[in-house]
Amino acid sequence: MLYPEYPSYSNIEKRIKSFTSDWVYPSGSRLSNQMMAQAGFFYMGGSDVCCYYCGNKLQNFKSRDCPFEEHATFFPLCDFIQKVRGRDYVNRIMLECERIPQARLKYEVDGSQKSKRIIFKESGATKRKSERPPVTRRIPSPVRPEIIDNGCLICTANAATHEYDPCQHCPMCQECCARLDPEKLQRCMHCLQPATIRMRVSNIPHIQ
Repeated sequence: MLYPEYPSYSNIEKRIKSFTSDWVYPSGSRLSNQMMAQAGFFYMGGSDVCCYYCGNKLQNFKSRDCPFEEHATFFPLCDFIQKVRGRDYVNRIMLECERIPQARLKYEVDGSQKSKRIIFKESGATKRKSERPPVTRRIPSPVRPEIIDNGCLICTANAATHEYDPCQHCPMCQECCARLDPEKLQRCMHCLQPATIRMRVSNIPHIQ
C-alpha cells in the first residue's frame, strides 16, 4: 500500500484529538489516546478504532491490551505498523501469539453487526494471551454469506482464493495476493518458512 486509507488522520495530533470524552482509558494507560494514536489508530466512536493507514478496524480493547501488539497481530501486512515497530517485531508477535494460524476463525452475528473473532485453541500461546477475551476485528458491512466461512485473512472483505504452499497458512483473496511484495511471495508471513502461493484446492476448477 503506497498511500494511507485515511490521509486526513496522518497527523498524530488529529488522531489523538479524535478520542473524545467517551473513550474510557485514562492518560498514562496502555490504551490512552496518545498510545492509540501512536499505534496508528483514530477513534470512530463506541468501542471502535481504525488504523489511518491500512484502514482496518478493531474494537473491544481490554485495559491490559497493547495497541501496537494488537495492530501487529491482526494486521501484520500494514505498512505503518511494520515501519514504526519493524518487521522483526511484527514477526515476533505473530510467532509468539500464534493467534492467526492456530485459531479457528468464526463470525459471530449480533443483529446487523458482523464481526470476526479469534477463538483460541489450546496451543503454544502464552497463558496470559490464551485466557484473555480477544480484541474483536471489525468486518466491513455488509458481508456476503459466501465469504463468512471462507474469508480472506488480510482484508476480511473477500473470499479467500489463495494460500501459502506447503504450510497452507494465511488464506487470502486474489486482490490481496496481487499486492504482496516480493519477500512475502517467497516466505510465509506466519511461519517464515520458504513458500509459494497457490490457488486453494476448493477454488481449482474441476475438469470433467
